[in-house]
Amino acid sequence: MWSLVAVGVIGGCGSDIASEPSANPTPPTSTERTSTTTTTAADDAVPVLTGATGELIITRQRDLLDRGFINVQIVNDTGDDLLIGDRRLISTNFDTPAAPPRTSTLGDGRTVNLQVPYGTVIDCSADTPVESRLELEVDDGRRQIPLTGTDLLDQIQAEQCAQVAFDAAVEPTFGDAVVDGEVASVDVVLTPVDGAPVITIERGDGTVLVGTELVEQPVVVDKSPTTLAVVFDVNRCDPHAMAEVTKRYALDLTVSIEGGEPQRVEIDIAPIVDDLETIVANCRAANP
Repeated sequence: MWSLVAVGVIGGCGSDIASEPSANPTPPTSTERTSTTTTTAADDAVPVLTGATGELIITRQRDLLDRGFINVQIVNDTGDDLLIGDRRLISTNFDTPAAPPRTSTLGDGRTVNLQVPYGTVIDCSADTPVESRLELEVDDGRRQIPLTGTDLLDQIQAEQCAQVAFDAAVEPTFGDAVVDGEVASVDVVLTPVDGAPVITIERGDGTVLVGTELVEQPVVVDKSPTTLAVVFDVNRCDPHAMAEVTKRYALDLTVSIEGGEPQRVEIDIAPIVDDLETIVANCRAANP
């Protein structure tokens, strides 16, 4: 799960979309970042929607960020009901696609959460806070709403850039998993490339279905291959959890690169998915 997801449901708010198509973001490589133009957060050509305010928020939809979306909470104090069409989040240092087509009605004095993609970071050398706005089609044309809550995008930027640095620094390989009932144990060897920074792995996390723990922590990856002993243990296998979750398995690591601020990164667990399916099936068999 995303480490920053810790905000409760906002009471009395409408929800624009219960679920959106998957849009898992892939952080750009250094080549892609240098070839993309930075998106600005100010465009005088698009009038501000006077009387409407917006804030980036996280709700209890815990998998929302993993699917590449974030909520924009809009409060309509314009004095008129609004028919909202196409919408797009525009943020400095992010390349962001438009949201899937959707029409929403927002009555005067009401609040709604619109789910929009947050996009991918353009330049990991940028060190200024992210600014953001929502551009949307309303009854009388295109309008923009400046947004607060952009510290969430600062955190997303930090995590995406940590992922880029981690992927460039180490090559993970999986040993053979050992399955024992509802538990699977596996060694992951992290081989640093020449000149890689020192990486300290502070903890491991999984998902609602299958938890993840490191046998030893912290683990320091320096100049030689380092073995990460990982244990996957089924948390839940009931039908409700199985139907609700969109991210079944994960190996998320909280890492510090060269002593920097700890950030979440993810290791691709494709080599052991069959083993994780097995421990969940064992749980289902034991708890019919």
